[in-house]
Amino acid sequence: MTPFVNLARTIRRHFDGILAYFEAGYTTSVSEGLNTKPRLATTPRLEPPELPAHRIGCDTPARQ
Repeated sequence: MTPFVNLARTIRRHFDGILAYFEAGYTTSVSEGLNTKPRLATTPRLEPPELPAHRIGCDTPARQ
């Protein structure tokens, strides 16, 4: 029963936005996507782990 209670609470909490979508016919996905760009630019990048040469195929001849 708990998942349905959580669903009902989520719908109640976001009810105005759900109605706005059906009334206006659009979402805020474009603005959310634009908000992601600066966040990604400031997020530190993770360095790939060092792999031994035999794991990345350095000891095989190049394909032609």
